[in-house]
Amino acid sequence: MNWASGSQTTGARRRAQLDTDAFKAMLWSHFGAAIRMLENAIGDCPNSLWEYRSETRPYWYLAYHTLFFFDLYLSDSPIGFIPPPPFTLPGHAAKEKIPANGYSRKQLQEHLEYGRKKCIAMLDALTEEGRFNAVDSIGST
Repeated sequence: MNWASGSQTTGARRRAQLDTDAFKAMLWSHFGAAIRMLENAIGDCPNSLWEYRSETRPYWYLAYHTLFFFDLYLSDSPIGFIPPPPFTLPGHAAKEKIPANGYSRKQLQEHLEYGRKKCIAMLDALTEEGRFNAVDSIGST
């Protein structure tokens, strides 16, 4: 995460780099906070609630669903996306099939760490052009 510490370039290039570094730092502050909140929700969930079915889905599934889409949205394209093992692609129907054995807290914490690293890598790779494309896309939604 070199972008958090600034750059040693000069002039307009330095200003653009600082702007890009500031943009990366701003994104990380939000992604990082959300990741930490989910990490706390997974780690602090009482064992009695881990398998409890709220409506039709257990607590662990809500955490898995969040991690799945976090991973998907950090990917270049949804086409061909496959989550890391042991995770599977969920169905999209209202009566989506939930894995029979579920996922353990440890598995979900590992998936969260995988997503955190993927997010940091995405931010590290973000360029000035990518920053402007991201900002432009916000206004077009």
